[in-house]
Amino acid sequence: MFQVILFFALLADANETGKLHLEWKVQSQDDEPITSVAFSPDGGIIATGCGRFVGFLQEPRGGFAEIRNAKSGRIIQTLRDHGDGVCSLQFHPRKKELATFSFDGIVRLWRTDTWITTKKFDAGRPLTCGCYSHSGDLVCAGGIALVDEGR
Repeated sequence: MFQVILFFALLADANETGKLHLEWKVQSQDDEPITSVAFSPDGGIIATGCGRFVGFLQEPRGGFAEIRNAKSGRIIQTLRDHGDGVCSLQFHPRKKELATFSFDGIVRLWRTDTWITTKKFDAGRPLTCGCYSHSGDLVCAGGIALVDEGR
């Protein structure tokens, strides 16, 4: 079995000459894998989802999202309210809001001016992805369905 774990995020850009310019490379706090990355609509903030899926095999360690300045990579805020790794995150297309999706089955909506949770939804199963609709009116989440092999 082959497994790849990404422990850092890399921000780079290419100019019109085609040369790649490395802006910054960073590991998460606690050396947890970075599982997702999202830019804020204005490009000034990058959010990184961190943590491992430990699920049913062992005791969860708690996942978190790191909010960073997009130019420097400096951490502005750490959002630590998830019980397992944050597998996906996305900024609302127009509101000051960030959605985080976790392997713990929880979707949290955060105000980006205060970094306080405004809404919390429990999917009842581990999540692996999530997003806002184009209009921002809907939040969608996908996850792992548990199969009862006895059926």
